[in-house]
Amino acid sequence: MGLEETEDGKCGWYNGTNVRLLTEAGGDSDAAADAGMVIVRKRLSYLAAHPMALLRFYGRKLLTQWADPTKVSLREQELTGRHLEGIQPAIGRSLTFGRGLLIMQGVMHMFHLILCATAAIGLMGAIRRHRDERLWIIVVFITGGLLFHIIWEASGRYILRYELALLPYAAGGCSRIFGRLEHGLGKRSDNAKRRAWR
Repeated sequence: MGLEETEDGKCGWYNGTNVRLLTEAGGDSDAAADAGMVIVRKRLSYLAAHPMALLRFYGRKLLTQWADPTKVSLREQELTGRHLEGIQPAIGRSLTFGRGLLIMQGVMHMFHLILCATAAIGLMGAIRRHRDERLWIIVVFITGGLLFHIIWEASGRYILRYELALLPYAAGGCSRIFGRLEHGLGKRSDNAKRRAWR
């Protein structure tokens, strides 16, 4: 599944191939694994022969996982909400299908952007300031996750653990930003005081 593209353009996302192959094999896991390997080899040879298709596929696969600030939660909420028609309260309908959904998406997008930017600033500052090899653990963790999820079946929800690992660095990035702002404002204040004394 991690190599397949669905009709709706999902690259490497769950599509039920494993269940289908096992069903077609009559529950024989070895036969299903063999059928799966045929699909994998065929797909790899296609991608090797078509480098632009390879780049497009993996670009979409990475983006749909790592750049999804909702972690598929709103999609799942919407799918579940379809089964609650008529019994869901107004606020639930708004959060699932209406204006509340748009507001939640906007907040999640903003949080995701701020988290990534401040974590990058915090991580760079921590590495520059401490030069401690333990700080590279987070870099190895996220890089390893990135490489693993290139191969594995895709989903935005799998990326949540990496964002949680970035939170301390995001806090450090915020601290650096606010420290610089405070330092800059302090300098302006001192200059204003000097001008007032002249």
